[in-house]
Amino acid sequence: VRGIHGLRSNKVIVQHIYTLTPHNTTQNRQNQMGKRKSRKKPKPKPKAPGMPTNFDCPFCIHTASVECTINKKDGIGYVNCSVCGAKSQPIEVTRLTSPVDIYNDWIDKCEEVNRQEEEEE
Repeated sequence: VRGIHGLRSNKVIVQHIYTLTPHNTTQNRQNQMGKRKSRKKPKPKPKAPGMPTNFDCPFCIHTASVECTINKKDGIGYVNCSVCGAKSQPIEVTRLTSPVDIYNDWIDKCEEVNRQEEEEE
């Protein structure tokens, strides 16, 4: 068996196979001349988890049953439990207030009422 250039060595045949791959042909070189290298598109950043709007009720101890609603037009926020029906009085809201802030204000007011009742007894 004769090789590509008439040599009987297997090494020469393997070397010539690697040098004649399609990416080294003159036709492909002509198509790539003068073109810019393509860049990979950056991967999109994962979204940061948002602030929760549903919380645990301290009265009936159900998870994710308390919903905080904000009416920024009127500057008032409310807290309602969908299971036991516990509601808060209107809480003043600014434009930076989030549902977590309203829930924490409600919990603080509930603790104040409980402390006052314990002191009276």
